[in-house]
Amino acid sequence: KKHTRAEIDDAVRKPGRREQCELFSDVMYVRERGVLVTLAEPLGLLMVNNLETQTANEIGGALVSHASALRSRGYDVQVAHVDPQSSMRTPQGQFETFELDVGGAGDHLEKVDAKIRRLKEVMRSVLVSLPYKIPSKLLVPMCKYAASRHNLKKSSSNGSKESPRVAFTGMTPNYVKELAISFGEYVECFKPSCKSNNVESERSEPCIALYPAGNAIGSWYFMNIKTRKVVRRTHYQKMVTTPLVIDVMNAWTAEESQRGNIAEIDEFVECVPCD
Repeated sequence: KKHTRAEIDDAVRKPGRREQCELFSDVMYVRERGVLVTLAEPLGLLMVNNLETQTANEIGGALVSHASALRSRGYDVQVAHVDPQSSMRTPQGQFETFELDVGGAGDHLEKVDAKIRRLKEVMRSVLVSLPYKIPSKLLVPMCKYAASRHNLKKSSSNGSKESPRVAFTGMTPNYVKELAISFGEYVECFKPSCKSNNVESERSEPCIALYPAGNAIGSWYFMNIKTRKVVRRTHYQKMVTTPLVIDVMNAWTAEESQRGNIAEIDEFVECVPCD
């Protein structure tokens, strides 16, 4: 199968192109699971990162990864604004390339707080639309999916007619790939390891759609229903969510509840600039 790659704006390739931006970061909680949400202005780009321990070092590392992703695309981060909570008071020495601006007691970052509210609204609508209950381990991927949808919309803050995603990557998304499926839908993904001449080998694997990978060929991240591992695939076929798939997902959620939320999913460790 042939891939069609999106065209990349020449301006993105210029090594001398540097634009100034500032970050607004806060921790969002979903079922007590922490997610660092960062808004890059004036780009209007939302970036999310999973937090396992929610310690100052982990949050600081996630914030640095967001700034590094922006620098890789020609943006200079000057300052990062954070809430005055204890976990956000990371030693300034951890940030050698930008300033950390910690707000006063009781202050709130209105810009990122508004984005967090919108992310939660999208997540609520997704939860209501699903025919099954999702385990807690899929809440972070759902947050990344919501952020990716936000980044496809045009933003008035970046002063252009482009969406934050296009302005950041210089690539026009493949809307057939990006919008053909949504989070939680059942798909059959082509199995790369399958040998075409082996009649006994399965040619596809049952998966649940998570979020777009944001690359030039329109790949997605999926959760393999059988192995509970996250895979990245470009070729897939959307299917009808059958009662069997619904039963499997509900059983996973019930198993997680009985074990105290320890049903694990093997997930890529990455910063998704949502992506």
